[in-house]
Formats: sequence, structure tokens, C-alpha cells
Amino acid sequence: MLQTSMNRRRLAGALWSAGLALIALGGWRLGRDLLGWGRPNVLLITLDTTRADRLGCYGYAGARTPALDRLAARGVLFEQAVCSAPLTLPSHATILTGLLPPEHGLRLNSVGALPAGVPTLATELRRRGYRTAAFVAATVLAAKFGLDRGFQVYDDNIPPEARRGGGEGGQAYRSGESVADAAIRWLQQPSRAPFFCWVHFYDPHWPYHAHTDRFGAQFADRPYDAEIAYLDAQVQRLLDALTQTGVGPRTLIVAVGDHGETLAGEPHAEPRPHHGLMLYRGTMRVPLILCGAGVRRHGRRVGALVETADVFPTVLACCGARAPARSSGRDLRPWLRGRSAAPRACYGESELPASYGWSGQRSLTTEEWKYIRSPVPELYDLVADPNETNNLAAARRSLMEDLDERLRQIESAMTPRAARTVTLSASERRKIESLGYLGGGQRDGAAGGPRHDIKEMLPLLWRSFEAEALVQSGRVAEALSIWRELTAESPETILWRNSLGVSLLKVEQAEEAVRTLEALKAEMERDASALAAVQPDGGGIYPAVVNNLAFALCAAGKHAEALPLARQAVELEKDNGSYRHTLATALRGSGDRAAALQAAQIAADLLPSPEHLLTLAQCLQEAGQTRPARNAALRVLQMPADAAEKERARALLEKLR
Repeated sequence: MLQTSMNRRRLAGALWSAGLALIALGGWRLGRDLLGWGRPNVLLITLDTTRADRLGCYGYAGARTPALDRLAARGVLFEQAVCSAPLTLPSHATILTGLLPPEHGLRLNSVGALPAGVPTLATELRRRGYRTAAFVAATVLAAKFGLDRGFQVYDDNIPPEARRGGGEGGQAYRSGESVADAAIRWLQQPSRAPFFCWVHFYDPHWPYHAHTDRFGAQFADRPYDAEIAYLDAQVQRLLDALTQTGVGPRTLIVAVGDHGETLAGEPHAEPRPHHGLMLYRGTMRVPLILCGAGVRRHGRRVGALVETADVFPTVLACCGARAPARSSGRDLRPWLRGRSAAPRACYGESELPASYGWSGQRSLTTEEWKYIRSPVPELYDLVADPNETNNLAAARRSLMEDLDERLRQIESAMTPRAARTVTLSASERRKIESLGYLGGGQRDGAAGGPRHDIKEMLPLLWRSFEAEALVQSGRVAEALSIWRELTAESPETILWRNSLGVSLLKVEQAEEAVRTLEALKAEMERDASALAAVQPDGGGIYPAVVNNLAFALCAAGKHAEALPLARQAVELEKDNGSYRHTLATALRGSGDRAAALQAAQIAADLLPSPEHLLTLAQCLQEAGQTRPARNAALRVLQMPADAAEKERARALLEKLR
């Protein structure tokens, strides 16, 4: 060990001498690079769903965020940083590319991948000799969505054992501790090349946990604050790793939120997952702190309006690289060096309302005003009304029109791109939906009619979540009346009409379920834009409608009509266990027992639910395979299942004695 240490010191001394010699000979740039000067390491920490006003350094007295507070004290804090979209994938794409959502093509979570040829921080730094690695916490940022471009290591592995406990169930993300563990192992690998490391923490995302094991009762009534405190502790672990490896002084640290969150009791509170639908301050204002190499001012607070697209050109500039000409962000180094720059206006958008068939939103934010383009437009004086509660659109119409024109100028200067098509497996779709995000895509409103404003539709959204909760608790008849009410109010919302059909099935109103789902399927097939938008990846709501219609036909005793639809659904999503189960049911009812058994076996393998295992047991019984049939029925008794399912399993076992 001693000899190895001496050899390392001799090598470092030789490199130092070689660098000085090159400098003396005029090879300043080569010498600088050899010594590491001018090429800082970069640690990018993205804080998912983190509001700026919930950090101590942003003035929140109830915060427990010492790590981020110290970063702000040692660096530069931007008090008015805004994101481009209140959704994880689009916002992270903006951070990593310097492009706005229409320019990089990612407008929603789980819909499409980054277009080919779009440069990222990782591709640009990799070309300059940087080691690159990313450690992401949530399925919504999986490599298949394209943000892995340029990373030598892209750790999006979220095994079941890595998911947090505390009642999260199937939440498809891993804890900050797990993410930090993986990142620290990589940071500790010895290397002479500078690194770019992106670490993504997802913990403040709904559902929130109070972390009583760590904080006791301190945050018992403030679980969102507990999540941020937990996240901050993981940030400190990363900073400690930089110190322990000796690279801290040569590392530029960027901590930035992807979007914020609305909280209960606020004027613009959103339903779960509490962001994504609207463009108010709670979801659009984010923390942005830069500290370390290249940051010459310590403890500076910048009041100028900046945006997350600025991270891309700023990091590249600090690393001695120039951003591509089409970048929409701008270099923030003037503020890092104690100067300032001209004011600007920032673009924002939300396309999530279009998933319900309603109007999306666009916004323009200046240091004084917020304009939101929507069917019911909004204008807020951010100086006098920072919480955006007094809509001045009617009173200041001329100003609103001027801001709308500025917004159109920004839009006309963009070069729009379309996202690459990406196919989600059934399990991946379930993971995305477990995070509270829709598994669909954009669509137009009702043909020939006006598109609803999301503000007017929020009460209906709350009712839809009430209906979902009733279904989960087995009170389907009560949920059914809500689905009828919602589909009458918003017939353009495909998701709700599908839920109405499913609820009708659950209460054994098969004929009405068939009529409801047949009409929905036919309408989707007539509306090409709706069909293409809600199933852009060959999955999504359209195959679900086809499958549910097939199952309804089976329930109505029309197995021959159901069979081609069941096959169509399976063809659209081959790995969907529920669709295979519908196919097995249709085949069994049509008399093809051998094919039914095969489909039932695949369904149970893909998704071993009590219903699927019972169907498999019945198919095995009919095939004379008594022992496997008993085993399938016994599995139902050994797993969480409702009383009716357990009774069916016992009755089947009695027959198999």
C-alpha cells in the first residue's frame, strides 16, 4: 500500500511538471487540460417535485435542508427560476438539452422518446473526454425515453427490493438512499478524466411519507416537508463523497428542480399527483443553485428571472464548451461572476389536459407579469400578487394582448420536433400509471365543439378520483353513478367512458357495457387524431377499450363476437396478462379448450392474479390435469383475494377431490 501511494505521488508530480513545461513552451491550453484546469467535474442534482419555497435557503422556516442551504451559502441562488413544463420527462429533457418542449418533442410523460440527433449535456461533454453517468429514481425517466443519450452508465434499474417501504405498494421508483448509494459507488471509482454525473431524486413526489424512522414526529403533519428533508440528507451524502475523494473543489455542483407541486389548501391546488395540469407558481417555480468550480461569488442571491433551459448552456460554458446554436437557454455565467444580464421572458406549457380531451395551456412569464393562454385567459401581476389569485385579463386586455404576441414570437422562433415512437410493455405502463400519471396521450376535444378549460374541469377530476376510490373499495354501484355523471359532463374524456364500461361489467350489466364500449371504440376509430394520440406507441387506452369490449361480449354470452376483438387486443399488447385472460375466456366460451388453456397459462404467467389463476384452474380441470388445477386453486387461497374469489377456489378444490 505504501509503495502504491508513493507511485501515485510520483506520477502526480510528473504530470504537474509536464503541465508546467507545456505552459512555459506556450502550450497553455494543452497544459491547462492536462492539469485539469478549466475542465471541472460536473455534478447535476435534479430535485423532482421540489418547490423552491419549501427550502430553508428560499426562506421557509419549517425546512430541514442544511445541505442545500450550505450550497446556496457557498454559491449562487436564483430566486426566480422557472421550469418549462410541470412534468418530469419534458422538464428533464429541457434541463439536459437546453430546448423547450416543442423543440425537443417530449410533451408528456411516457409518450415518445428524444428525437435522434438532439445533443444533450452528456453527448457534448462525452465528446470532450468526460466520463458520464446518470442515476435516475423513477420509471418515467427510463432509458427508453432517450435521456440516456451520451451516458456511458445510465442506471435506471428499479428492482422490487429497491423500492421504498412505508406503504408505497407498487410505486415504481426507488428511494433517494438507493440512488445515492449507486451514484457514490461510481463517484468513488478512480479516474483522471473529469466526470459528468447526473443524480435524480424523486422522493418529494406524491404519495408523501413522514419518515418517522428518521425524523420521529417532527413532520407528522407535514409529510411533503419530510420528503424534502430526506432528499436533502441524500444530497449531503453526495457532497461528502466528493469531499472524501478529494474532487470537491474541482466540481461544479448544480441543484435544480424539474417542477414544483401544489399543496392542499392553496388557491390552485391540483388533484393527484398534484402537478402537471396547470402553470401556476407552485408548480412552475423551482430551486436553482450553482456552487463550486467556476462560481466566483459566494452567497449571492439573484432576483432575475431565469429558466431551467439555462442549465445546458451554462454547464457547457463552465466546461469550456459552446452550446449548439439552437439552444433556447442562455449562459448564466454573468451572475456567477457578480454581473447581470438583460431581463427576459420565459415560456411554459402543459399538454396534460389534452389527455382528457381538454385544452392545453401556454404561459409567458416576465419578472413582473404571468400570462396564461387558455380558453379562459389569465393575467397576473407577480409583484403585487405573487400567489396569482387576482386575474387581471379583463382589466388589462391591452397588456394581455401584448404578452400574447410576445408568446407567439417565442413559439414562431422554435423549430418543432416530433418525439420518436416508443413502445411500452404492459408492466412498464403499469409502473408509469402507479406514479399517478396518465398512460394515454394527447387528443383533440369533442369534434366541432369548444375545448374545455382545465380550471373549469377540476371539480370533475376530483370526482373521478372519488369514483376510482369507490371501485377500489368494492363500492362499484356507487362509483357507477359518478361515472355516468362525468361522462355526461365530458363525453370527450375517453378514460372516463372506458371506466363507465368497466364498472357496468362489474355490476353485471353486460349488455349496457357492450353498448357503451362499442360506441366508444367506433368513435375512436372515426376520429383519427384521437386514435393516434391515445395510442402513439401501440398501447394505451385503445387496446384497453378493445379488450374490455371483448370481455363484455363474453359476459353477455357472445363469445364468437368477442374472439376477434380479444385477438386484436393481444396483438396490440402481447405481454398484457389481462388481455391474454380475456382471450382465454373467449376461446373457452367458443369451445376451443386447448387454445384457451394455452392463453390462460400465459395470462397467469404474466399476471398471476386470483382471477387469472382461477380461469387457469378451470381450463386445467377441463383438460383432465387435476394436480396442476389443484395447485392453481390453492395459490388463490394463499394470496390476497376477495371473499368471492376464495369461495370459487374452495368450490373448485372440492370438485377436484
